[in-house]
Amino acid sequence: MALIQADRVKETSTTTGTGNFTLAGAATGFRTFSTGVGVGNTCYYVITDNSSYEVGLGTLNSTSVLARTTVLTSSNSNNAVDWGAGSKDVFTTYPGSKAVILDDSNNLNIAGNGSAGGTFNIEGDLKNTSGNFTVDPATQIFEIKGSGSTEGQVQLNCAVNTHGQKITAADHAVSATNTLTLPGGSTIGNANATLVSDTGTQTLTNKTIDAAVSVSAAGAITSGTVVSDVDGNLRDIPVSQNLSANYTLQISDAGNQVTVNSSNVVVTVPTGVFAVGDIVSIISVNGCTATLACTAVNAVKAGDLAATASHTLDANGVANIMFTYTADLAVLTGNVSGVE
Repeated sequence: MALIQADRVKETSTTTGTGNFTLAGAATGFRTFSTGVGVGNTCYYVITDNSSYEVGLGTLNSTSVLARTTVLTSSNSNNAVDWGAGSKDVFTTYPGSKAVILDDSNNLNIAGNGSAGGTFNIEGDLKNTSGNFTVDPATQIFEIKGSGSTEGQVQLNCAVNTHGQKITAADHAVSATNTLTLPGGSTIGNANATLVSDTGTQTLTNKTIDAAVSVSAAGAITSGTVVSDVDGNLRDIPVSQNLSANYTLQISDAGNQVTVNSSNVVVTVPTGVFAVGDIVSIISVNGCTATLACTAVNAVKAGDLAATASHTLDANGVANIMFTYTADLAVLTGNVSGVE
């Protein structure tokens, strides 16, 4: 059933009383209700005998029967007219109380609800006189379409509308369909909040990175599990090499232990590889000794004043090599002895 606003629809009738009207055929130069409105549809009608009148919303129940569904105005105090004998004209109309027109300022004011079946173009602003401007789509999704190479965006302006910030969808190429949820509620104590940028410098306070790691207001990091980096558990010293032949230290050995499990192995400490603050631990096992060749760097055993080109790592000994002051100055501690 649809409301039909049809032109040049007019018939005559001799119906009496307050019930449905039986239509007797189109007046000269006009169409019938069944042609212009269609059976099952509604329309606004007028009935008049040139004395009494009735304006209402009618339903065409059949090709010749118009039900007087709702009376809008009439000569009977806006109630259904009890028609007497005689001929009446019945025709479609556009009631003033239902008319949508521009006022004397060329503004369109609609007190009720409106609907648009296709594209609704607006050149200007959508405004209301008070309260929030609300939108209530059936899916609860307000969708901003993209166009060509530009993704959908929402711009929030400053108070004087001289500039604004945009919220934009991810690039089409990434095929993003995920949902982003704003922080709020009990998770932030219902306090006002500012979103964190991935490019700006901002301070995070009292944040839990996951269920096991949190950062306090004082900056303390607490972990309920193992804290690791690319080399593993930070409480451990991972083994980067297990040597049975001569070897030159590499940057990947920094922060790790190099194990020597064969006698007479020479471990060379190179120049230009390590940075100030890097530490490498050399450990001999199985009763083996090793030679630390330090001809390319200035290697000083802790407590000595002069650099030594070669150092011997005792059997089952530990030597910690720390690069300090400059990257080419290494300080050795542990079970080592210097040899010129």
